[in-house]
Amino acid sequence: MKVCTRITRWREASGLTQADLARSVGISASAVSQWESGQTQPSHSNVDAIVKALGISLPKFWGALPAKRKSGKKAA
Repeated sequence: MKVCTRITRWREASGLTQADLARSVGISASAVSQWESGQTQPSHSNVDAIVKALGISLPKFWGALPAKRKSGKKAA
């Protein structure tokens, strides 16, 4: 699974917007958008900051993905 998909799925599962994640990582929301669209890739240090912001471990980030959220429904 591509890193862009991992960032998107974990961010959505955490209930964060791109702007929320960007603030936590210390980057711009447009950088998060570029990561999630696959235009660019985060550095190793940014991946570390992403998992910290998401409250998950690095192995969990690279492991099984959370279920994709259905539009308009909150995760249980």
